[in-house]
Amino acid sequence: METIQLPQTASQWLATITALFLTWAAVTILYRRNLHALHNVPGPFLPSVTWLYGYWFNVLGHTGQYFKQIEAMHAVYGPVVRITPNEVHSADPSDYDKIYSTTSLFKDPAFYGVISIPGSIFTTIPNDLHRKRRAVLNPFFSKKAVVERAEDVVQAKIDKLCRRIRDNVNHDNVPTDVFLGYRAISIDAVTEVAFDDCWNLLDDPETGGWFEAMIRQTVGPRFFTLNMFPMLEKPSKAIPMWLAKRMLSMQAGFAQMRERTERAVQEVQRKVEMRIVPERPTLFHKMLDPDAFEGHVVPSVDNVVDEAFIISAAASDTLGNALTVATAHVLSHDEIEARLRKELGDRYPDPTTRMRFTELEKLPYLTAVIKEGLRLAYGVIGRLPRRVGKGGLSLQGHFLPEGTTASMSTWMMHRNPDAFPNPDQFDPARWLDPDPEVVRARDKCLVPFSRGQRMCVGIHLAYCMLYLTLANMFRRFDNLKPYNFGVGDLMFNDGFAASMPEKPRFKVVAASGKTG
Repeated sequence: METIQLPQTASQWLATITALFLTWAAVTILYRRNLHALHNVPGPFLPSVTWLYGYWFNVLGHTGQYFKQIEAMHAVYGPVVRITPNEVHSADPSDYDKIYSTTSLFKDPAFYGVISIPGSIFTTIPNDLHRKRRAVLNPFFSKKAVVERAEDVVQAKIDKLCRRIRDNVNHDNVPTDVFLGYRAISIDAVTEVAFDDCWNLLDDPETGGWFEAMIRQTVGPRFFTLNMFPMLEKPSKAIPMWLAKRMLSMQAGFAQMRERTERAVQEVQRKVEMRIVPERPTLFHKMLDPDAFEGHVVPSVDNVVDEAFIISAAASDTLGNALTVATAHVLSHDEIEARLRKELGDRYPDPTTRMRFTELEKLPYLTAVIKEGLRLAYGVIGRLPRRVGKGGLSLQGHFLPEGTTASMSTWMMHRNPDAFPNPDQFDPARWLDPDPEVVRARDKCLVPFSRGQRMCVGIHLAYCMLYLTLANMFRRFDNLKPYNFGVGDLMFNDGFAASMPEKPRFKVVAASGKTG
């Protein structure tokens, strides 16, 4: 009986390993292209056989641009396209509720698992567990709670930014970075309302620029890299903070805020364990309460801190981008600006009158401006995958069996040409169409906060910030203009949420050297 001869030299080992790898690659490609459950779904060759194709457009060859490449695929292959070996992307709005407003699909653990926050509501995979965790938070973020507990806090943060704008105008008309200012309003309001521990970025001379830089430079590339190479997740988490500070300068600010938040969480944890009832319960109290719901597993301090950063980052990007987009477009279109100012002036003749969220949301043109800002800011601009459950899923005549993945994106929904003619145009009037069916169809395509049971839990707080901030900007200042910035500079990358390039930044000055 002959024995198998093992390679004896390094070159022989290399040749053997290479041959085995090429054989494995060939078999894998043949399987994924010809035998996989999705082999009949249209799409180009490379994304059907390797995840590296998407990684190239998000990290290696480009910065967060796969969402645009997916759009290009749809232009060639139709409303349903295979974008990874196991994922199908739809561009048809009629598929949205099939994917996101059903309990038969659940978040793809391979996609969301690398976020490494198992106790977070955002990364919770089982729908029943998500429902229980969300039920704990819903009263905290209800519209009633926002009006009673958050509105005054939000207004105080807006007042800070308005003072900065006025002071800068009075000091040689220095440009004010409202791109960062809007983010600071969001973060300061959220951290005070939800955690009772305001980060006070509006008091920072740099307006918390380190936080925006950290998200833009690290979150997206890290997320996409760990999705491609999940085995790197644990080593990446093992990097000590002192080393991370040396590797990335913006990590110093991150570390400072993280340590501060850890102390706040630990103090809440101590009080919860001692059964001390707080005068003003925070989100931390809700999360750390072992009696929050039956079977609730109290998350670790690290997980609660991570949850705080997810909430802060979501508020920063989604609201910061929407406010930036809306303000830049309004200031660049005289007719839109005049109509918005007239509506606000008619409702509040005295510009010093305190404006209220529940009053502002009844103003139709302001509402239309906000909707257009949200539409062209996109929220989470890339896809949000859902794993198909038992019974499978049909999309545009293509059957996706259990275990495959379906996804859509706000980029495609918000630019659907049937719902939004001239989709790149900022046109608030489209939301005031006299035909209610037309407006209803557009509302169904507007999903910056998603829809269904996984819809953003903080949506009422978000709208409160949007209404109050824009109303104050255009009622209290009468002659602002963009500083070295045009609407053509409103570009986005996919950094999980929509991310704007570092330069140019959206800043404002007074057109005549004075304002107010």
